[in-house]
Amino acid sequence: MNKLAPFNGILSNDPSLNPDFYNWNRVKLRYCDGASFTGDAVFTNGTKTLYFKGQKIWEAIINDLIPKGLGKASKALLSGCSAGGLAAFHQCDNLAKRLPNADVKCMSDAGFFLDVEDISSKYTMRNIFKGVVELHEAKKNLNTKCTSALQSPDLCFFPQYALKYISPPYFILNTAYDVYQFRHALVPPSSDNHRKWNHCKQDPALCKPDEINILQGFRNYMLDALKPINLNSEKGGMFINSCFAHCQSESQDTWSGPDSPRVNNKSIAEAVGDWYFDRKKSKEIDCEYPYDKTCHNLIPQPPGGGWCNDLASCLERAKTRRGSTPLKNKLEPFNGILSNDPSLNPDFHNWNRVKLRYCDGASFTGDAVFTNGTKTLYFKGQKIWEAIIDDLIPKGLGKASKALLSGCSAGGLATFHHCDNLAKQLPNAHVKCMSDAGFFLDVEDISSKYTMRSFFKGVVELQGVEKNLNTKCTSALQSPDLCFFPQYALKFISPPYFILNTAYDVYQFHNALVPPSSDKQGKWNRCRNDPAACTPEEIHILQGFRSKMLDALKPINLNSEKGGMFINSCFAHCQSESQDWLGRDSPRVNNKRIAEAVGDWYFDRKKSKEIDCEYPCDKTCHNLIPQPPVRVQRSRVL
Repeated sequence: MNKLAPFNGILSNDPSLNPDFYNWNRVKLRYCDGASFTGDAVFTNGTKTLYFKGQKIWEAIINDLIPKGLGKASKALLSGCSAGGLAAFHQCDNLAKRLPNADVKCMSDAGFFLDVEDISSKYTMRNIFKGVVELHEAKKNLNTKCTSALQSPDLCFFPQYALKYISPPYFILNTAYDVYQFRHALVPPSSDNHRKWNHCKQDPALCKPDEINILQGFRNYMLDALKPINLNSEKGGMFINSCFAHCQSESQDTWSGPDSPRVNNKSIAEAVGDWYFDRKKSKEIDCEYPYDKTCHNLIPQPPGGGWCNDLASCLERAKTRRGSTPLKNKLEPFNGILSNDPSLNPDFHNWNRVKLRYCDGASFTGDAVFTNGTKTLYFKGQKIWEAIIDDLIPKGLGKASKALLSGCSAGGLATFHHCDNLAKQLPNAHVKCMSDAGFFLDVEDISSKYTMRSFFKGVVELQGVEKNLNTKCTSALQSPDLCFFPQYALKFISPPYFILNTAYDVYQFHNALVPPSSDKQGKWNRCRNDPAACTPEEIHILQGFRSKMLDALKPINLNSEKGGMFINSCFAHCQSESQDWLGRDSPRVNNKRIAEAVGDWYFDRKKSKEIDCEYPCDKTCHNLIPQPPVRVQRSRVL
């Protein structure tokens, strides 16, 4: 697990962002048992032994916290998200018993998992939860009133059956179209073998009328299951909005921000505060989709900061954490190349490490003001970059003897555009640069269009970027905006450069090679979701993309003594800031992990130009095809 975890939303210590709970003692419980802190069993098959000890872990944590101050609490709120939200149901009574002098209340965020038929009339989630209860021997730790009342006690793992037996006041925060349940309970892959729902899963605006009707039925089923708390409970509260999302209490832009989702003009933070402190009744139920215009509809996307290339996309970006600093998390984990753990990051653990927040939408190169008479947008990425460096130099950066500028995705692209600049600012330092998943290709898509070229051209023109691109490159090319692409700018960059990229980068696969505009029938959907499902023809096209990437990298591979690279054959995007950077099962090329390759290159220990064999030969890959968030691994005590 990451050594540090951000405290945002309901866990924030900023009174402007979390007015009701900012000054509480906040504890985040790490989740690793796989049964929402209810398991208590040992399983062995003769060669492997697994210890399911979620219940014991819960008890040990509470036993540890009570003498440290929890035992003296006058108020307590147990909350959690997803699997942690489910844990809140199962441990709420337990916490109240342990704190007899406290006003204990509980809240579940995205944890109200329904026992519902899927589109093929099967109870997929019921079978999954039944397996969890049996394998982990969780039954003995479920609510005894519930297990005594039901013919199938394992059903008490579902909140809808356990809720009416829970004594402390309870608050349910959930979307009526929870994307995890949409994708895994209502329309699980096993019930949609032909991927007919893929367009609807990826964008609710693309759902057909019959699909919308099924989703509305799911919403109605959820509201029926919530009747015990809505109609019969004076102490209960709820906030059921009509967004496509999963987990909303730990993100600042959904918990309490100027653009947060609202129901009856109330934000989530306001609704929870009103309920907990008994200020007013707080049972907020939204109208049906698509009438709520405050939704963010957080359908999961590949990681990275991305860009905006027109007024509409930039205005939308300005309302989110990708375009507005106040909406960003206050704390960020430092993992991978940013870790301070010498066992996980041996070469850079004791360096001064700075993470630059990205919000301009042009990889820190924009410098323009755009107005259409009613809206004004300020594109100041270049100025932000300059201001950050100017601020850091007197704080110690100016005295650095070594420096490494690195970034991932849009941040990786930014390193190409600012590598020379940083070297000029630090004339006495040994400056090198590294791009992780930032080597975006100018390549034809499957319909023979240059989708990324058109997109980047829009970014350059709208945000006034051309003047901040490499001048040697812009002077050499007939179309200067092409210098936004690394493949054209790379040979003009002076400091040593390291390229970390997968040859089958999933962002480029999904947005440059097979963009939705070129696959309107969704023929590539199975291949997109699972490379093992690609047809021979699709694999051939992907191998062609790999070949074009290797051709574009020839300047650094063949002609640069100072350059380095690690080009593996995984389906992933961004690899330097996760602990896959240097783990026992990290991806390897020529038996070398990413951290080892980068360290060898930076410190000139040995030549470091690692190129993997073609897919599917590399068995060390994790193939991180982006998926919906799955059972967020935490619960928490406030």
